[in-house]
Amino acid sequence: MEKAACRGLVETARESLQRTVRTAAALAQGDADFLERLRDTGLRVRERPGDDGALVGYAVAPPGDRAVCSSRPVWFAGSTLAYDLSLPWVRERFFPHVAPADWALAGHRIREASALLGRAGQASGARDVARAR
Repeated sequence: MEKAACRGLVETARESLQRTVRTAAALAQGDADFLERLRDTGLRVRERPGDDGALVGYAVAPPGDRAVCSSRPVWFAGSTLAYDLSLPWVRERFFPHVAPADWALAGHRIREASALLGRAGQASGARDVARAR
């Protein structure tokens, strides 16, 4: 916070990065697209591969932000920016998972709601709910 105040910034580097990374994650369609979107914003991006070479994490550094008395950039891992910015959470946004059992349960509950409305004399509401299925 002191660094931001000394530079006349309204938010810390962490807050700015959180906003930028969340935006990239919301728009991305996959790992490569996500990392490219981060790079397109001007951030430095460091990929963390696993033992098998697959991507298991990432870190970002704002341009020009350096450690005190150093030329090294200040890196922030996605998981340290915020819990929902870790790579596994970001990936959840790419491929939202809805299990077949969830769809079946939703269909069952819609049928129940439609039947309940029908028994209560709300035929038009019952039809609307049935169409939602």
